[in-house]
Amino acid sequence: MLVLGIESSSAEVGVALGGEDGVLASAQSSRDRRHAENLSPQIQFVCQQAQIELSEVGCIAVDIGPGLFTGLRVGLASAMALAHGLDVPMIGVSSLELGAFAARHASSTILPCYDARRGEVFSARFAASGDGVEQLSDARVSTPEALADDLNASGEEVLMVGDGAKRYHEIFSPLGNVFFAGAGLWYPSARSLVELAYERAIREETVSAGDIEPMYLRVGLASAMALAHGLDVPMIGVSSLELGAFAARHASSTILPCYDARRGEVFSARFAASGDGVEQLSDARVSTPEALADDLNASGEEVLMVGDGAKRYHEIFSPLGNVFFAGAGLWYPSARSLVELAYERAIREETVSAGDIEPMYLRLPDAEINWKTRDGR
Repeated sequence: MLVLGIESSSAEVGVALGGEDGVLASAQSSRDRRHAENLSPQIQFVCQQAQIELSEVGCIAVDIGPGLFTGLRVGLASAMALAHGLDVPMIGVSSLELGAFAARHASSTILPCYDARRGEVFSARFAASGDGVEQLSDARVSTPEALADDLNASGEEVLMVGDGAKRYHEIFSPLGNVFFAGAGLWYPSARSLVELAYERAIREETVSAGDIEPMYLRVGLASAMALAHGLDVPMIGVSSLELGAFAARHASSTILPCYDARRGEVFSARFAASGDGVEQLSDARVSTPEALADDLNASGEEVLMVGDGAKRYHEIFSPLGNVFFAGAGLWYPSARSLVELAYERAIREETVSAGDIEPMYLRLPDAEINWKTRDGR
């Protein structure tokens, strides 16, 4: 049986193809995190390198997370589309197990630690077991400081892998019981995915494409909808931009939430204080920070900018004399603000059913493979 593996939960995206003779071909890329653009060419490449037709693949394996939401969504959507199109089963493997598997020859406990953004990391403990690894603890999301405290308290010798170990090295490096793997183990590997998945495919430990489930460690939209369904209660949706503005509602100037949208872009909208809340003055938009800076410069209005986009592109906005910056406490939307806003709306019965809640996408979906283009039709 041939297994095609897709790994996209991190800053890198990878594809590998293999079977009884091991991994036949693989490709890995970290170009601008453009996972949707990279996947289709990588799939073509590994099939060509292995001299295999896509129709010969008998199982699709995919990294189910935890990981960065956009990349994870792209990989899962592509893998599921492939499995449906080829009418083959799937195998899902967590990014944490992939990280541990790549370090399976370690004699100590293996701790994959991946950057979860928002000042947090994903992690779990593993130990080598036969030709694979055994998970010793539940997957978790935590601050690196909390993880460091736990490691210090346990005293166990740990080999840490993953880009979270790299990003927060100054937090973990003072611990005498923590050692670090090299750069080759910073990200989950599509090669490891195929090696793990092949053994499971042989044992028929597969699921249908409709039954594959991502591993989300934060409560997001899907989890909130599931909760609302289970509890039979209504829902309220609030935009991240409004949450950012609400937290700065005591400002006398225009409030401009500006969040990092990746790909050199930001999400933004203008708000003004209104009573105990805020009023939206402009449509939400996605733009380059340069385009937003040009608009702000042209308007001349005094603006308080909040959000991690303001932090990331500070050098672009800081020369503008009419732009001021909120502190680090307003870099990210707040669950406290969400509850404050939602409570008032719940009292006014401004709710919807779980089936009617809609996410706000400011970009066109990109988790699709254009098979007609791929086949030259």
